[in-house]
Order: sequence, then structure tokens, then C-alpha cells
Amino acid sequence: MPAAIEVVALTKQFGEVTAVAGVSFAVEVGSTCALLGGNGAGKTTTLSMLLGVLLPSSGSVRVLGEDMLAHRYRV
Repeated sequence: MPAAIEVVALTKQFGEVTAVAGVSFAVEVGSTCALLGGNGAGKTTTLSMLLGVLLPSSGSVRVLGEDMLAHRYRV
């Protein structure tokens, strides 16, 4: 069974500022996960990309086996 959430080399840049730099992780079906970090660590930006609110500059996000970049409205 694929992971519920799979993130590979996720990066988000706003101009010359890199908010998220190459983050990778997986959350297995039925498990709980938390994003921890200080102010400005990229937690909100990462969640926004997982939800499809922001498009990543590079990398990939899959939620329940669906590619968020290609099918973010359907997911």
C-alpha cells in the first residue's frame, strides 16, 4: 500500500528567498505526523503545498497515490 502522503525533494522559492529546501518524507496510512521547527522554518509553506494552495518550485507531492501537481483540485 502506498504512503498516505509522500513528499520528495520539495522546494519552494519566493524570488531569491528559499522558504523550503529539498524536504522529503512519507506518512504511512493510519499514522500521525507533526511538522516542528522554529519561526521561518517553512512549516506553513510546506503545508500549503501539501494542500495544493501553493505550487512547489520543484519536487513532488503525492496524496493517497495522486500527484498533487497534476490533480490538486481533484485531490
